[in-house]
Amino acid sequence: LTASGGGNYNWGGGNTTTTKAVSLPGTYTVTVTDAVTGCTATAASVISQNIIPPTAAVAPTSGTLTCTTTSITLTASGGGIYNWGGGNTTATNSVIIPNTYTVTVTDNCGTIATGSVVCNVTPMPTANAGGNASTCSNTSYTLSGSSTTNNSSVSWSTNGTGSFGATVNTLHATYTPSALDISNGSVLLTLTAFGNSPCGSVQSSMTLTIIPFPTVSAGANASVCAFTPVYTLSGSSVSNNSSVSWSTNGTGSFGGTGNTLHATYTPSALDISNGSVLLTLTAFGNSPCGSAQSS
Repeated sequence: LTASGGGNYNWGGGNTTTTKAVSLPGTYTVTVTDAVTGCTATAASVISQNIIPPTAAVAPTSGTLTCTTTSITLTASGGGIYNWGGGNTTATNSVIIPNTYTVTVTDNCGTIATGSVVCNVTPMPTANAGGNASTCSNTSYTLSGSSTTNNSSVSWSTNGTGSFGATVNTLHATYTPSALDISNGSVLLTLTAFGNSPCGSVQSSMTLTIIPFPTVSAGANASVCAFTPVYTLSGSSVSNNSSVSWSTNGTGSFGGTGNTLHATYTPSALDISNGSVLLTLTAFGNSPCGSAQSS
């Protein structure tokens, strides 16, 4: 505050200069005295204070980071000094990860206000068709090792000609190989996971190897003389197998040939008395196939 009018000035409190610095609201009075006549006059100044706190706002008020919207620029308003933390004291803040972001606004009086915004994220889908596997040609295969995340739906496809049937849009679908698939020996099965909007889709594939089921023929029915009863099973045949084994419903013996394709059978006295026996050839398939029999 600056007084004028000449003479001697008195603001009170020992201040007899023409100026007075004030930092609080109030009415400030100065007395001016004429140095010659001693006459006095007074003048006053009313100082008020604006104590309205600052406001703080952030736009947009919320946001979602997606597969296509990888960053969002947040803008603070309210005047004063901005502080987002991390050394950012500008009015804007560009964010790339989901979180709650808060800005502090400080006015010249040191009064503080805050504003916040929550940014979410729509993650990209993931898909895993599972590891490569094998199945037997006489069975369907259930894709139990598959998994997905962050997806709205799934679909299976094949580079072969087999079928998923009604399970094509389920995570653990079941695939039935076709004759051509079996002939080719393997197929590529692909899992597609469709993301939540606006994310797209991802794919994962696995190879299904198709192992042929074993075939077996014990040979045609035959006869042998009771006086020379040893019989060699020369008409037997197998394919797609790892091993074989012969068995009988009688009490005769294959000797050491029971695990050979063309085994030799020696009937027992009881077999001869009964007049016949049933000889069965079992062909054990290659894993994961089972066994097949013929008699």
